[in-house]
Amino acid sequence: MACINNVIGYVRHLEIAISEHDLIGMRRANAERYIAAFRECADRVKKLYQIEEEE
Repeated sequence: MACINNVIGYVRHLEIAISEHDLIGMRRANAERYIAAFRECADRVKKLYQIEEEE
């Protein structure tokens, strides 16, 4: 659950940066740690769905 909250926070900050034309804030969203967090969260969610389908 923590990873989902983190990713949602990243997305919210990116939305704000876009709406305020904050180029530095937008650029942060491309940082490798953000991308890695998105990937990790997606993998965790996929695993949860696989477990549910097996049951």
